[in-house]
Amino acid sequence: MKRFLFIFLMGICFATFGAGLHQYSVLADVSNDTTIYVIYDEEGNYLFERYNVAIGDEYIDKNMNSYEVVFIDESTKTGTAKYVKTYKMPKLKEKKETSVSVANSNLVRGSIGLYMSHNDESYISGDGYDSVYGKGGIHDITKSLATCLQSKAINVVVDETLHLPHDTYAYSRSSSTAKRLLNNHNLDALFDVHRDGTSRGFYITNVNGEERCMVRMVIGKSNPNYDINKGFALYLMSISQIYCPWLFVDIYMGSGHYNQALKDNMVLFEMGSHLVEKDLVLKTVPELAEVVSVALFGEFEEVEESENNSASNNGEIDNGIGNNDATSSSGTDTNTGTDNNASSGNGNIQNNSGNSNNNINNENQNSTNNQINSSQTENSTGVQNNTQINKDDNESNSNNLNEKNQSNIISGEKSGVIVVIVIVLLVGFVFVVSYLRKKNKDN
Repeated sequence: MKRFLFIFLMGICFATFGAGLHQYSVLADVSNDTTIYVIYDEEGNYLFERYNVAIGDEYIDKNMNSYEVVFIDESTKTGTAKYVKTYKMPKLKEKKETSVSVANSNLVRGSIGLYMSHNDESYISGDGYDSVYGKGGIHDITKSLATCLQSKAINVVVDETLHLPHDTYAYSRSSSTAKRLLNNHNLDALFDVHRDGTSRGFYITNVNGEERCMVRMVIGKSNPNYDINKGFALYLMSISQIYCPWLFVDIYMGSGHYNQALKDNMVLFEMGSHLVEKDLVLKTVPELAEVVSVALFGEFEEVEESENNSASNNGEIDNGIGNNDATSSSGTDTNTGTDNNASSGNGNIQNNSGNSNNNINNENQNSTNNQINSSQTENSTGVQNNTQINKDDNESNSNNLNEKNQSNIISGEKSGVIVVIVIVLLVGFVFVVSYLRKKNKDN
């Protein structure tokens, strides 16, 4: 009997130890690298920061100025981006009130899907940790966004499927979730909700003396819907200028695909950083819901012609309203007063709520202008840098948008596992010593 107890206890010890090692290996899949790249323009002016930056990535600031990353210094984690062009910002006004109270109407204006590729993401201030192996604080942000959208008579489908661990293949795992949402629901848009790993200051702005948290939009260049989804992001930013000018910090085009090849109107939202207070992020959610609602289901008219900010402005946002016949001529656009909106672009976003006025036509860029391809961009020295990644799984170089600080996972969950292992081993050791002493005494 004693021998059986001895063997049984040792088996438990080894099993616990093995499980602990497995848990440790799973947690170790999460990057603990906190490196942030800081990017400047060619005159040395600060542009943006991001956890993962690759040559060829594109960045659009809130003034619609577009830049292409052409140089990165890995030793200092800094880089340079050259100015490409300025996108045309349409001047819009709403035709009619679009806010619909669910309490006063049974109208369903449309349907939106929400999911999280990186479920672990959390906020140190509010959650107590930056990440957790399970449902992190980003789930609360996503459900809050769903509630705000539902209050505007929008059907919202939230999928909380876990795609752990937070590693290179998280987007491949979440692809199944995105496909399921699209196959089972007639969605007007699908959003992947994240939180970033940059500094707090990058996402914080001051609005009337009060700190507010901004949002970054991310579009993947390695998918056939790149132009369409970028046009949608640009349209969201233009609508935000009417309702909440401070809302979006920028639009980032990385060389990943982020599952956006599956549908038009797909955007990845970065809801602040792990260093931003969770309450500040939650406070931003209603503004984001308003902009999304109006952009997808509102009705607008163009009140004045937008001016090109650059002679090289060969790409524009066209909301498809009014009498616009946009023709490309040496990178400029001309209004001809025709009834039909024709565009030389290959990206046309149609709102599925029945408001055909809200089309986004995103022009094709001529090969003689500053074209940024999803698979290859050219740096300032004329050397081409291949930034195309495999659409399936190979996201390790540049599509891990949110690989970030996971120190609390290592210090929290891993430490707890180690403590359990140590306790079990100590108990086992004491039992074995007592057993051997008693056996020697009997002999």
